[in-house]
Amino acid sequence: MTEEQKSPSKRRNWLDRHLITMLLVVGFSMFIAFLVLPRAIQIVPSGHVGVVFSTLHGGTKTDPEDILGEGLHIVNPLNVVYLYNARLQVKSLDLVALTSEGLNVGMQLSLRFTIQKKFAGFLHRDLGPNYIESHLIPAIQRVTLAEIALKRVEDLYSVSRSEMKANIEGILKDDLRNVSKSVPFMDTYILLNDVLIREIKLPELVNSAIDLKETLRQTKEGYGFRLQIADLERRRKRVEAEGIQMYQRIIADSLTPEYLRYEGIKATLQLAESPNSKVIVIGSEGNLPIILDSNGTTATPSPNTDPTGSGTGQPQASGSAVVDHTNKDPSLLNDEHVDLIGRPNPNRATPTPSAGTTSTLN
Repeated sequence: MTEEQKSPSKRRNWLDRHLITMLLVVGFSMFIAFLVLPRAIQIVPSGHVGVVFSTLHGGTKTDPEDILGEGLHIVNPLNVVYLYNARLQVKSLDLVALTSEGLNVGMQLSLRFTIQKKFAGFLHRDLGPNYIESHLIPAIQRVTLAEIALKRVEDLYSVSRSEMKANIEGILKDDLRNVSKSVPFMDTYILLNDVLIREIKLPELVNSAIDLKETLRQTKEGYGFRLQIADLERRRKRVEAEGIQMYQRIIADSLTPEYLRYEGIKATLQLAESPNSKVIVIGSEGNLPIILDSNGTTATPSPNTDPTGSGTGQPQASGSAVVDHTNKDPSLLNDEHVDLIGRPNPNRATPTPSAGTTSTLN
């Protein structure tokens, strides 16, 4: 048998002898790879940064160049990578504070902040991954309670509320700068955007008193506006009265008896042409027409007595018009007859008509 014929047999025998060893080596290698690869391959999500803790080389890497950005990274399997959220974060907080008057006030706060990516290593080393619960929330509680203790209840819903918010933000920023010892003076690990006071819950009695006070204040301001309106109305009426007075002074010289008589004649003609029922007495004192109400008392001019009469005081005939309502024809009820007659004799049952003419105005 030649050497070539013997070699396959030798290989087969070697494989048979070392098969179990090879299987163990391959299995152990796969096991090691299964354990190592997840630690060697690190994926940093969007909006996050990775801080590397080196087990063999000095612990936390604080150099900004060693901070892992977003994406896939190959690191030493022995190292540990800590992820930090670098986005804008909002943390809500409820607390009960005590005012300077000893009243309990409930408050709801919202804290908006973000971390500086380049200082993420210092943040991890000094404050740790739980920096929000370990430092940020206790700091905002301490600052808020101290600020509320200096305020009265009425300051919490007045202009002082904005001042209190500014004071809380300023004190909290100073506290964060004091904690950031490994960075320049004005830099901080955490950038504070603002502190929002969402709600202030006052005691029920205080709320009722505030509502009553605000209602009375609004009522007082309403009365002030009413007084201003009344004063303006008074000025308007005064100006109007002065205008009327000046107008009357201007036209006083033009109101002569002749002009008034002319206007009275025009008014008489207009009344005579109107379809309404009316009573007009012509020839009264002043030679102006008198309009009488047929349902009321009729006003007549002063009679002219005869000084040479028989002492009976009977009036002489004049040119005045007296209304005669003796019509009994229903068809003539809509018409009004004015008879120019003399004044009746009180000693006679039937009045004696005087010389004159009778006219009817419709």
